[in-house]
Amino acid sequence: MGTFIVLLLSVVGQLTMTVLFAQEAVTTKEGNFCRVKCTLAGMLYLCIASLLIWFLFSEGVST
Repeated sequence: MGTFIVLLLSVVGQLTMTVLFAQEAVTTKEGNFCRVKCTLAGMLYLCIASLLIWFLFSEGVST
């Protein structure tokens, strides 16, 4: 049960960071370099969340 909860909380955290970085990329006034950095960071968090979701469902983590 512990592994399932940890993975689920990790996915929620990764998706939250994706949304925060996407919002920052859209609303920043710091210039294009900051916009690109925020976009790349958001995409990285989204990729990690996708991998965690894949691991959660493919490995059959016991609940």
